[in-house]
Amino acid sequence: MPRTEALPPMERPDTAELVVRYRLINRIALLTAADSVANCAGRNPEMFSMQASPMGDQPNRAERRALAVCAGCPMQALCLVQDMRENGTAFEIRGVRAGLRQVERRALHLELTRQGLR
Repeated sequence: MPRTEALPPMERPDTAELVVRYRLINRIALLTAADSVANCAGRNPEMFSMQASPMGDQPNRAERRALAVCAGCPMQALCLVQDMRENGTAFEIRGVRAGLRQVERRALHLELTRQGLR
């Protein structure tokens, strides 16, 4: 049987913190340098479409791999704003994008809709 190592727990932002972040980055997203390249450019898009773990659980292995690609990406802010604009409902949101898991982006989408910010 292959040996698997435990993944360290990850601190994830709550929905209120994501709303504050979104409001700030929504204002500056279009100022992102046109010559920036996303960390995910050239990668298989399937890497970011995985079975999501529940909200209370730590990210699963596939989510952690995708989150690692997003980490430090210069396009994260633009990616999040684009994701919130492209998805008409929270249930259209899948996988990892903008350094956030599906459950985090769904909760953000619902809260932004509730507050009339999207």
